[in-house]
Amino acid sequence: MSRKTLLAAVILLAPVLAPAQVKMLRHPTYSKGKIAFSYLGDIWIANENGSDAQRLTDNQARDQFPRFSPDGQWIAFSSNREGNYDVYVVPAAGGDPRQLTFNTANDDTVGWSPDGKRIIFSSVRGNGAFPTVATLWEIPAEGGIERPVNTDWGAYASYSPDGAKLAFTRHPSVWSRKHYRGSYAADLWVEDLATQRFTKLGDDAYTGNLLWPMYGRDGYIYFVSNELPNEPVKPGSPEVMKSVNNIWKISDKGGKPVRVTNHTDGNLFFPSISADGKTIVYEDNFGLWKLDIATGKSSEIRVDIKSDFKENKTDLVTVTNEAEGYSISPSSRRAAVAVHGEIFSIPTGTGEIQQVTETPWKEQSPHWSPNGKWIAFISDRTGREEIYISDELGKTVKKLTDADCDKNAIVWAADSKSFLWTGTDHKLHRMDVDSGNDEVVVSSDAGNIGDPQFSPDGKWLSYSKLDDLSRSHV
Repeated sequence: MSRKTLLAAVILLAPVLAPAQVKMLRHPTYSKGKIAFSYLGDIWIANENGSDAQRLTDNQARDQFPRFSPDGQWIAFSSNREGNYDVYVVPAAGGDPRQLTFNTANDDTVGWSPDGKRIIFSSVRGNGAFPTVATLWEIPAEGGIERPVNTDWGAYASYSPDGAKLAFTRHPSVWSRKHYRGSYAADLWVEDLATQRFTKLGDDAYTGNLLWPMYGRDGYIYFVSNELPNEPVKPGSPEVMKSVNNIWKISDKGGKPVRVTNHTDGNLFFPSISADGKTIVYEDNFGLWKLDIATGKSSEIRVDIKSDFKENKTDLVTVTNEAEGYSISPSSRRAAVAVHGEIFSIPTGTGEIQQVTETPWKEQSPHWSPNGKWIAFISDRTGREEIYISDELGKTVKKLTDADCDKNAIVWAADSKSFLWTGTDHKLHRMDVDSGNDEVVVSSDAGNIGDPQFSPDGKWLSYSKLDDLSRSHV
């Protein structure tokens, strides 16, 4: 059975929208008592107390990353309504969005210049230190030719109020990776635009992410970090797992970072600062929050949305040649298929389609156990990749791994009591399904371990390590 020939009709059920406070509001921005945010794939605007929420864009495509202009009259955002994400601008009072970028690469809106004449965005266009790494760009708000910002790479950025400096995150780390420590963490820099002098900011002992820099009017740069009081901490240790995202600040001249917010859930993402430097709005625990910079106090914005769906609550989606991975059941009568970030069990002949997972996160790489009882898969529902197992109906789901690395191969033992997995930690693991014991079988100092296999009798396993083929007794 070829992955390219998989064809599945999948029924996706949308959640019921109740006329009350809603969640999953994303990418907030603030200006003069108004907040704009993305929800249900559109841009919305509401009063800062959450009242009078109105849909600003209405398109079947996905609109995201709204950012108010400094005068509050315009909102820049990214939309894939023409195929890939481009930068658009729309009046804050409503109107027809105007497309600004037309490149085949995705363009993610970042912010505005202080004078409101240019819009900053990030895009992978092959002009940075590495061809596949995002760099910063600007385009005139009235339209025209985009130009690269003078950094070798960058994902998020913010101008100082006078436009003389630019704070930006240089290293392209994944924003959703929680508790990460290491050389791939996003670092914080500030550039003096006149002299083109770059200064790195932050605590040298902390090797985690510094994300979403926001230049205040008080000489501080605000950002998101999950730094612990006793840094440095060992990557993957129980201690580092206690780290949570909060908003911090640091002088643009350097010094010691200071924590500003005190959230404990770790789900603080996508903040933005108002043009007057008085307010920061951000996501936390799937809701919107507002930080008053003068007092340091945060409060939740409870948005009340009463809206009909613009699409049917039930969609019949035909998926052809879009499977991202599959695994045949031991009986060969069904296949576990990963498609659009979910796992489905589909019949290879006749039968009904069953949805194994249904989450807003990405599920991938299904592997059916030899006894047919479990489907192992990789999911980032905790904020980083972990391996889960589930029964075919999705009623019993269990997270097995707890390791700060990307997961690769999953290979079941013949008795279905354990499986092998490898990751970017350069180790080969053996996971016991019942006990959850994760045993490191082999480690490598030079690179990843690949191609793990059990022998037919389950007493040996083979694997590749650089150019060598090795085996170990288990």
